[in-house]
Amino acid sequence: KIAFQVFVSAIMIYVTDVKLESFGDLFGVSYPLQLGILSIPITIIAVIALTNAFNMIDGLDGLAASIVLLAITGLVCYNLTIELSPFTSILLATASALLPFIIFNIAPYPKVKVFLGDGGSLFLGYIISWALIYNAENINSFNPSFALWCVAIPLYDFFTVIIMRTLKKQSLMIARKDHIHHFLENLGFSKKLILMLIVSYGLVILLIGRFMENNFPAISFPVFIILFLFYLFIRIYNNSEKQVKRF
Repeated sequence: KIAFQVFVSAIMIYVTDVKLESFGDLFGVSYPLQLGILSIPITIIAVIALTNAFNMIDGLDGLAASIVLLAITGLVCYNLTIELSPFTSILLATASALLPFIIFNIAPYPKVKVFLGDGGSLFLGYIISWALIYNAENINSFNPSFALWCVAIPLYDFFTVIIMRTLKKQSLMIARKDHIHHFLENLGFSKKLILMLIVSYGLVILLIGRFMENNFPAISFPVFIILFLFYLFIRIYNNSEKQVKRF
């Protein structure tokens, strides 16, 4: 699966020439950090990481699709205030398809219920990845740090799971119940409430990111990292398995 993702990412770069060429002022420096010969491999790694992050978070009805809608909202709203990109129509079409999908995905009736599956979640992650990269490299005043804010939830979950499994010396490739929705479920929250909490949290983070980009762009990325470390601290030091009260 990873080999195929590398292949299609390389083909995308070859056909469109869309790739990460710099980190911009991601680290608060006064000049963009150019990637040079590392541009293509870093782009492929970024696409694969984010694509699989969306795939890994797809463990609760409506969650992955809702997170994708949040990312699309952040991108489209940002573009409306600056300039339209070729990806805008693709993102709007994707959002239009996701809205009815979510309704049937969270439907309590088995006969009308539909699912993304690996193919669906990977495809959505792939689309969002390239939209973010295109905007970061081609839209004026679009800081790469805002791209991170748009997909904060899957990124936080992805890297937290990797760090926790590494600390526990567990395999990174075997599926386990250690994602954010499993964490909240172990705390006793119902699945519907978990969906509402994660989506609301994602929206709050997106608004924080937009505020930071508009007012304090130089520290936007450090704030993003601080919030991640706070979440990571909670996950590592909270023994939620012993709590079973339901809400």
